[in-house]
Amino acid sequence: MTTTKNHNIQPIDPLISEAYQTLSDTLKEEFHERASIIEFDSNIPRDHAERLAMDAVLVKMNAEK
Repeated sequence: MTTTKNHNIQPIDPLISEAYQTLSDTLKEEFHERASIIEFDSNIPRDHAERLAMDAVLVKMNAEK
């Protein structure tokens, strides 16, 4: 995976942004990557894609505990 370091790009939704702050750098990168893929492939608004991406990242994070 290519690291792009776009951690300074905050999610649109304030609740998603709050959860985003708790993620590790690796999970932040994964969040941005998933949100971009979902937005592009599903042709849905960015804020909706970010919600779906956050769900996926949080599930992964909890599964790793």
